[in-house]
Amino acid sequence: MPDPDAKRQRIVLEGEVPDPSNPPSGCHFNPRCRYAVDVCRTDSPPLEPAGDGHYVACHRAREMGLRGLPDLDELPVGG
Repeated sequence: MPDPDAKRQRIVLEGEVPDPSNPPSGCHFNPRCRYAVDVCRTDSPPLEPAGDGHYVACHRAREMGLRGLPDLDELPVGG
């Protein structure tokens, strides 16, 4: 059950939103992602199931432990 009194840390994204008619190469979010590495700038990440009806498209999702998603290491690689 949601807790209305729960405090959350706000994540403020930096940089400009890319032009959708001319997206960046690789992951379209890489210019604004503080965790982007070289592969993020060259290869588009595949959309993979992340459990509980969620999906993720991030090269680093398994190593980062994304908040709000189950442990991705327990899910099969590649869907």
